[in-house]
Amino acid sequence: MRRDSVLRSSPFRAALAIGGITALSMGAAGSVAWLQLTKNLRGLYDDRVAAVFDTVAAAAREPDGDGIRELVAVYRFRVSEDVPLVLWQPDDGSPALGNMPAIDIPPGWSFLTAAQLGKPGDETYRVLSREVPGGRLTLAQLDAENARAAAHVLQAILWGILASLTIGLAGGALVARQVRQRRQVFDDTLQAIGRGDLSARIPISPAEDDLDALSVSINAALARLEALVENMQQVTADIAHDLRTPLSRLNLRLQSAIDKVAAGQDVEEDLQVAAASCTEIADTFSAILRIAQIEAGARKEQFADLDLAALLCGVTEFYEAAAEEAGMTLTCEVPEAPAMVFGERELLTQVAVNLIENAIRHCPAGTAIRCRVAADRAGVRLEVRDNGPGIPAAERDKVVRRFYRLDKSRNTTGSGLGLSLVHAIAELHGATLELGDAAPGLLVTLRFPTR
Repeated sequence: MRRDSVLRSSPFRAALAIGGITALSMGAAGSVAWLQLTKNLRGLYDDRVAAVFDTVAAAAREPDGDGIRELVAVYRFRVSEDVPLVLWQPDDGSPALGNMPAIDIPPGWSFLTAAQLGKPGDETYRVLSREVPGGRLTLAQLDAENARAAAHVLQAILWGILASLTIGLAGGALVARQVRQRRQVFDDTLQAIGRGDLSARIPISPAEDDLDALSVSINAALARLEALVENMQQVTADIAHDLRTPLSRLNLRLQSAIDKVAAGQDVEEDLQVAAASCTEIADTFSAILRIAQIEAGARKEQFADLDLAALLCGVTEFYEAAAEEAGMTLTCEVPEAPAMVFGERELLTQVAVNLIENAIRHCPAGTAIRCRVAADRAGVRLEVRDNGPGIPAAERDKVVRRFYRLDKSRNTTGSGLGLSLVHAIAELHGATLELGDAAPGLLVTLRFPTR
């Protein structure tokens, strides 16, 4: 059997199971209906037999007995199954009359076969035998009509079960075919991904069904995967590019130290520069590892409710002296009421530190740096605004990449990971990072959603 055959299709099996359950339900309901219908038919049929019995019994109650004799004489010449069999057994000992043998029949209602009544065939008779004034009267009516009605009902039930199974199988095959076609699209897309085409996506049909919802989720995951792989490739290239300078500097200093040692000269300055280069490289790799841990969501278990306004005030107060030393002013504006967010205190402190340090590092003397926290129905906002040179609009989406640095920032200290770290922490907290124009300067906004 082929792996993708209809019989091994989950939708077909589900449809077959539903068809089977439907058939069983129809069978159970049909059985109840059949029992109830045959019971009602039996009651109606017995009423008819009892009515004929009462008619014959009325004739038997005539004083001279001629009525019963004439009626029995008529029934004796039975020409159809609608004419009952009658047996009249008088109490006076006179011979029994009727068109059925004088056999021992229990009183009340009973069933007797044609053979028991001395008739040919294998039919069944509904028999009523009672004592009436003047003797005992027995009436037997062929039960064929009631049996035929019950057989018709049973046949209808069986046809219904067969139809439900047929429709279930046909519907299951159709659904399985459609799902198999949709599944083939999934397989083709995933195989393309496996071959390295990370841009492949599952097409969305106009039906907007559950498979389309699943396709949207898979496409989002594929887009995330593509972005991560591209980011990893970019990081690899950036590491090779940005670490080449400190590694070359380190190599030159160590080689210089080796030469000085051979010449008997002092190597302390070279070793200090080499140690500083090692520290710079170690800090870069630590920042990369920290970003990777944050993007993996490894810090979410430490989340708690905290006041973002109080946190920003503490960081601002700590950097006031550094800003003043650089010839800048640093202010903080927060609401009177707490601005509560759900997050990790150390990471959010790192956000405030990075944004303030970036402003101090890349802005000239005389720059005014204003930090602000605001809260409304939309959530909580953290803003860091300066009136420095700002970032060109075309560069704002790029500066959050790892190791990306503006040309004018190449001569300043730093690894180009500050805003990358801020962006990663913002995504971990479900916040959005926006870089805008402060006219002049840069406005950095973090928007935390309402809890």
